[in-house]
Amino acid sequence: RKTCGEREKERERRMEGGREGGREGGREGGREEMIKKTKRKKTRTTMENKIEYKVQYADTDAYGVVWHGTYLRWMEAGRVEWLFQNGIRIDEMARDFGIVMPVVEINIKYKYPAKLMNNVVVSTVVKSFTCASVTFEQVIKIKETGKICTIAEVKATALDREGKVMRDMAGLIGLKNTAETIS
Repeated sequence: RKTCGEREKERERRMEGGREGGREGGREGGREEMIKKTKRKKTRTTMENKIEYKVQYADTDAYGVVWHGTYLRWMEAGRVEWLFQNGIRIDEMARDFGIVMPVVEINIKYKYPAKLMNNVVVSTVVKSFTCASVTFEQVIKIKETGKICTIAEVKATALDREGKVMRDMAGLIGLKNTAETIS
């Protein structure tokens, strides 16, 4: 059985030969080209991202309490912002290279309800990663009180144009040089 690194080297050799991903549709390059094009100039990966929201009427149920699905939407925005903060443009990944990052697993705990007009903070941190997936830890708190509304672990992977799992998650999202700092 091949290791992730061996599979990735084999994939790179195939990409250099023009049989995968980046050479389709007249586009030159491969995964490395995609990474270069989708990353803004950034020298270091930021491990935590925080975004704030004011709870709006549309976020709540009939009782003025945030509807449980709204937290998932906020967490998705937090992950997208984490990626953007670290130089990854998911719109360009999808449009130019056919790479998408679907969520494959979510474990969420609802602890305290946010309510209409609360200010909430969504904190996103990379908890762990493998060659094929990344797990984010996301916490949503009420800004004014610090009370935790939700705690979640969200696992995502990257798929290429053919729907195959990409086996270099760390390289794709800029975590190669931070592997030793993440458990």
